[in-house]
This record gives sequence, structure tokens and C-alpha cells, in this order.
Amino acid sequence: MGGNNPKNPVFTSIQEHLDDMVNKIENIEHRQRFKDFLQDYSHLFDTFKITVAKTEVSHVINTKPHSPPFSKCYTMSKQKEDALYDILMELMNVGLISKAKSPYAAPALLTPKSDGSWRFVKNERIMKKSYIFILC
Repeated sequence: MGGNNPKNPVFTSIQEHLDDMVNKIENIEHRQRFKDFLQDYSHLFDTFKITVAKTEVSHVINTKPHSPPFSKCYTMSKQKEDALYDILMELMNVGLISKAKSPYAAPALLTPKSDGSWRFVKNERIMKKSYIFILC
């Protein structure tokens, strides 16, 4: 998701990524020991793509009987539109989202993160009005 943003660099190797992660450790011996530790276990980390724990848990959102609420899309610049497309494609490619044909939809927007990259946000306020909340 970082693209070519200098504040959110794309690393070409695990070694580059490890160097960037540990370069803030001032003590040289500690830095090297920590880097060696991370290198020994680098096969456990995938630092190059979005990863989220996947489970077999299925869920359903119960809604009140009504027509789906209408939510207008937010207008955004071409730059934000392109960034949103890239984020959505990345999420789709790793299997975290999929195409849907549901009449329900919530508008999406991007907000800037402190590192200069974008945070994907969905406005669910209108949708939540139709949910049936069940306390367990």
C-alpha cells in the first residue's frame, strides 16, 4: 500500500527492511544482536504484503426489515481515487475483500496517516441504523 512514498518505502529485500527497522537503536551491539535475532526468524514474518489472521468463523449481520439505506459516494481527487483503487486491489488480491452484489454499501474515503500514506475508512453510520444489535 505504500507505493513509492518516501515516508513508506518499498523494500526490495528482507535485509533492507531489517536495516530500516533497527537503525534507530543507538547501541551498535544491541542493534546487531536484535537484527541477527530478527534475521534468524525472518521466515515467520511477511513484511511485503498485507497479512491478517484468517479464521473459519462465519458471521451474519441481522437488519431491520426495510429498503437498503442510500449512501452517496464521497467526491475525491484523482490522486485519492487512484490510491483507493490500489488499496482495494491489494486487499482483494490477498483475499481480505471480494466483489459483492449486495444492495448495501457504505461510502469509502481515505484519510492521511502521519507517515504520508493513506488509511482506508468506510462510513458505516447510515448502515448501523438498520442493524439489529444482539447482546450476548
